[in-house]
Amino acid sequence: MTTTAAGLSTFVQLVAGGLGVTLLPRTAVLVETGRNDQLSTGYFADPAPSRRIALAMRGGAARAEEFTSFAAALREALRPLPVRVLDDHGEDTGAGRA
Repeated sequence: MTTTAAGLSTFVQLVAGGLGVTLLPRTAVLVETGRNDQLSTGYFADPAPSRRIALAMRGGAARAEEFTSFAAALREALRPLPVRVLDDHGEDTGAGRA
């Protein structure tokens, strides 16, 4: 049997109903599993799977200043989350927590 859903909350509800297991981003675990004490969580052993999300813009873009400001605001918003934030050159900024 294959079940599909569009949102994390729906996946978690399906798991709570006994319909399997799901993977959640670490940033969503407390919110999504905190509503049901019947759920249990685990974490991958190192090296854990990861993903990289990037902002990209064309060189010489007319709105480069706006994109640069947006990137800085996004980095600042990510600072308290358990994520690794990289600078424009792919170097770890030390912001966030891995």
